[in-house]
Amino acid sequence: PNPDAAPDCVKLAANAALFRDRGIGVSGLFYGTPGWACDNIARKLPTDLGVLYRSCRDIAAAFGDTIADWEFFNEPDIGFLSEPVWEYAAALKAASLGFKAGNPKAPVLCAGLCTTPKGFYLHGLLANGAASYFDAFNYHTYAAPSQYPSLIREIRSALGDADLPIWMSENGTNFEGPARLDSVRKGFKAHSPEQELVVAEFAPKSQIALQMQGLGRSFFFLLGAYSERGGGKDWGLLRRDGTAKPAYAALATLTREVGDARLLGALDTPAGLRAYLYEHADGSQTIAFWSESPLDTAAIGNDVFGPEPELARTWMLAASGISQGGTKAPGGSSEGDARRASLPSSGQSFRLVDLCGAVSELRPLSDGTLLLPATRFPAYVSGLHGLQAATKARQASRAESAGSAKPSAIEVAIVPRVVLDDADFEISNNKTLAVAKGDEPHLRVQFWNLSDATKTGTAEVAGVLLDGLPAEPFTIEPFGSVEFDCVPRPVAAGAGSSDATATLVLRGRFDGRETSAFSMPLFFEKAFLATCETEPLDWRDPAKWSRNDSADAYSVAWDEAEQAIRFDVEWTNPGVGRWFYPVLALSPRGEAAGRGVRGENFPGPFPLQGALRATFEVKTAQDKVENDFGDANFMLVRGKKGGSPGEWLNYTPPTGAWERRYVELSACPDLGEVDAIRLGANPRGMRLTFWVRNLAVLRPAAPAANTSTP
Repeated sequence: PNPDAAPDCVKLAANAALFRDRGIGVSGLFYGTPGWACDNIARKLPTDLGVLYRSCRDIAAAFGDTIADWEFFNEPDIGFLSEPVWEYAAALKAASLGFKAGNPKAPVLCAGLCTTPKGFYLHGLLANGAASYFDAFNYHTYAAPSQYPSLIREIRSALGDADLPIWMSENGTNFEGPARLDSVRKGFKAHSPEQELVVAEFAPKSQIALQMQGLGRSFFFLLGAYSERGGGKDWGLLRRDGTAKPAYAALATLTREVGDARLLGALDTPAGLRAYLYEHADGSQTIAFWSESPLDTAAIGNDVFGPEPELARTWMLAASGISQGGTKAPGGSSEGDARRASLPSSGQSFRLVDLCGAVSELRPLSDGTLLLPATRFPAYVSGLHGLQAATKARQASRAESAGSAKPSAIEVAIVPRVVLDDADFEISNNKTLAVAKGDEPHLRVQFWNLSDATKTGTAEVAGVLLDGLPAEPFTIEPFGSVEFDCVPRPVAAGAGSSDATATLVLRGRFDGRETSAFSMPLFFEKAFLATCETEPLDWRDPAKWSRNDSADAYSVAWDEAEQAIRFDVEWTNPGVGRWFYPVLALSPRGEAAGRGVRGENFPGPFPLQGALRATFEVKTAQDKVENDFGDANFMLVRGKKGGSPGEWLNYTPPTGAWERRYVELSACPDLGEVDAIRLGANPRGMRLTFWVRNLAVLRPAAPAANTSTP
């Protein structure tokens, strides 16, 4: 809190040292900014990149080797950060350089993202060259384990050429549902024993599922007792009285049994059973196995399970290579084949460990067959040899396990940045698009030199015209910056017209080396509104809206007085996450034309194709005087009345009066495949009335017909 004092890390560093001395790594999280470093306004990133660099340098040096890695900020792609993605990227660069200066050995991670990897935020982060400044990509998920393979594929696809290790610095579950018992803390709820067992079942299963995808690290959320959602969500491996929940023991058992082993992959098992093969440094093998439960096959992470039966099944691991039901045994061979796995003789005994670490002796039958008692809770059998996985795990490289800095060909010490004039710009599309207002929107171009050497170079711009940016070289003193007042203008697209959408790309070239990019998508509103055409959507029929919410009560109707669609929703349990996003199925061109929509002007089968903006009017009422919201989104859906929204386009939350909202579509891919939208919000109250009307899309005016004759 004192800008003139050294960071006071004594207590936290002593705490971190206690963990380090016991072989436990601590991940340091940078979050929040004191008022003196952000102009005492509602910002969460420092306004001075030099101050940010020096603070991170001094903090990393003060903590030293007690911190295993540094993570810059938390979930900036949702409500934890107000600034746009390009501003986060510039701050991340400064913080990373500072952390590396204070402790070169500690890997630096970007903030854990939590929105879809296919969305705009990750694309914007990478377009700003941030991948050159962190050692591992960081993500958070509370999805079902069955979703992990597709999720990790999406992440790797989005990272593309970046080829970065992937860490999951938060993963957990909602499968147990809202806590049912009274907590020792007044007003809070605690898990029932059945709910604790759901989390205990999930914990090792989720870690093994992530390990199958080749992730380097996974952090289960979380160790200490912690409550959210009005006290109804009971997180933590520990209870509030300090005692351990079963999930604590389950993760401790997983670590003890296979924490030093390499996951080879999944075994071929009879239907209803799952088994995963680990190999230790001495060549011995351990199998983690369980009976498949609904938790394993759940398609979404918000399902609620329990109390469930144990789902007991017996698994025969036979030396002959044949398991129960005639299925080929894991790693075994066909009957009569001499190349048998090294399975036990009847004189041996093996170590069987249950979910929470209880050990028992397992003796094979006279023919060498192991009879393994499987339940829905993972168990472990160790001492095996020679088995092979039927489905191989993706192996994490050494870099994926620990993070490693890559040499950079760019001039990393020079950080380009743009500061927008709030009166001239609005931020849209989940903090990934700048909407320029008026004729002369002003912004300030900055170049920061975060090194101890004087730097001389030039600025290069692409995508827009930028009045005020010098063409001649300029010099930046060590740990200093230069600033230029500029006005962006669209590049002319032809006689009498201009492109309303563009991306400002800014770089510098210093001492023959190019800097990382600054990239900011721009929408020139005035140029667009002067020439656009409005196409109404087919929104008036309540039957076209499908329910999609977490509420206990729901109704939809036509409100004649408001000339709007009216939704009434209500929640009865304050511990439930409150969200409301009804689905509007979009009418294809012919169907929309039959309802009075000018379908002949649609350039494709779906009305969003070719659109640059969506617009609607909205107002709300809640049983809460503030009538406030946690979030408000306009979601694009591909696949009739369902499918995962490819983009979550945020808009300013609604109020108690009719107000118009705009959503920018210019950067959205494949609009011709969008056949539904989800439009709603996350209310903070328990009862919500939501009105919406006059949904339409805006697209560039069609070129005038050429009526001249040769």
